[in-house]
Amino acid sequence: MINIIRNKLLKNPNSKLSIEELNILYGLDCDFIDELVECRYKRDKYEDFCFIFDKNNVACTPLNINENTICYIGDLIIDKVLPTYNLKYIYGNLNNSYGLDCLKRIGGSDFFNNLEDSNGLINLEEIGDYADFESLESAKGLEILKYIGGLINFKNLLTVDDLKKLEDRIILDMYVRMKNKIKSMKKVLVRK
Repeated sequence: MINIIRNKLLKNPNSKLSIEELNILYGLDCDFIDELVECRYKRDKYEDFCFIFDKNNVACTPLNINENTICYIGDLIIDKVLPTYNLKYIYGNLNNSYGLDCLKRIGGSDFFNNLEDSNGLINLEEIGDYADFESLESAKGLEILKYIGGLINFKNLLTVDDLKKLEDRIILDMYVRMKNKIKSMKKVLVRK
C-alpha cells in the first residue's frame, strides 16, 4: 500500500486519495511512514483533513478551535486562554502542552523548551519531527510516547525511567544530564 501511495503522489502530488490512503500518508491509524514524508509536504493538508474528519472538525487558526475540533493544521501557540477541547492531531509546530490532554499526534516540531512538566501530554504517542523538552527534569506524563521523527532534546532530564516505550521504538539520540555528567544514550531499532 505504501508503494502504491508513493507512486501515485510521485506522478501527481495532488492525486485524489481514499480515506484509508490518507490515514496511512499522515500516520493517523498507524505509525508515521518515513518514506512518505516528502509526499506529505506537497499536499493541501486542509483539504485532506477536511476529507478525513469533516470540515467542522478541522481548524487552521486558534480562533476556529471549538468543541468539535479534532485536527489543527498550522503552527499553534497556546496560552492559558485558548480552549483546546478535544484536539487530537496537530500538523504544525507547537510550543506548549496546556490543555492538550486528548492530543495523540503532532505532525511537526515541538518547542517545549520552557515546559515545566509534561503532564498535559499524557496521551501523546507520536511527534513527527524535532522535539525540544530542554527544561524537563522528569518525563513523567510522556509514558506512552512511542515515536519522535527528528532529534530530541532532553538535556536536563535526570532519569529515563518514564521513556521506556520511546526507547524501545525509535532511533534514540538524546542527551541526559545525570549527576552533573552529560550522558549520551543511543539505541538503533528498525521500526516494524
